[in-house]
Parts: sequence; C-alpha cells; structure tokens
Amino acid sequence: RLPADREQKTVMAANFWTSSHCKRWVRTREDIEASLAASAVASNSSSSEKKPLLSQRMAKERQVRLFFTTVIRDLSQRLGFHNQVGCTAIVLFKRFYLVNTFVDHDVRLIAAVSVFVAAKAEECMQKADEVVRVYRKHWAQLGLDHV
Repeated sequence: RLPADREQKTVMAANFWTSSHCKRWVRTREDIEASLAASAVASNSSSSEKKPLLSQRMAKERQVRLFFTTVIRDLSQRLGFHNQVGCTAIVLFKRFYLVNTFVDHDVRLIAAVSVFVAAKAEECMQKADEVVRVYRKHWAQLGLDHV
C-alpha cells in the first residue's frame, strides 16, 4: 500500500478505466465475437453463393485475420522496422476490422496502410512508395501478385 501523500497523487492522475481509450477500444470477448458475427453476416448477405454456416464463415475470417497478421509482420521486418512498428500495425489492422467488414474494404490495402501509419506513429519514417514496392514484391513472392 502507498503512503497517504503518494496515494492522493495516484488518485489524481488519469484513471485508465474512465479514459476514452478504455471506453472505445478495450473490448470483451463477447464484443469481439459479436463483431465477428456481424462481419460474417454482412459477408454472407452480399454473396450469391449458397450461404455457409455462420461458424464456418467466422472461422474463415479468423484465418484471413491470422494470414494478414503474418503479412504485416513480414512486411514490417522487410522494411527494417523495429518489432514495435509491426505490433502497432497489427493492432491498427485488427481495430479497423472490429468496426468494418472485409467485404467493404480491400484487406490488402488496409494491411499496407496499417504498416505505413504505424511507421509514422512510431516515428520510423518511410516513404509510401517504398512500402508499396516492398509490399508488391512480397505478394509476388507469395505467387499472389495477380490478385
């Protein structure tokens, strides 16, 4: 336990649990599952194919998220960024898709943009055309450059 004078300073400091960061970005597992389910429903409603089960669709979206997490990590490493930039980019990517769907926004573009924005946020300046060049090279090595 802190002394009385230190305890008062701690109480007067910013409280994380009442902060806007906590209110907007800290999510429970139920919130995340609801977001994934809403995204899967939106993806199914725009598809002309036979609708797969919701749980199968959610599993596919988890695989896409995991794949692009790996792509973001690889891209940040190829650009020579510190690990913190890659982690920030992954957080930005995941936060973006908590409120948006894969159907509405190109996942490849959002992955590249998240790395670029994370680099700027972490003060590891890199030109956008360099990020795009390395990103295209990475896709070509995966054999997905025609996508």
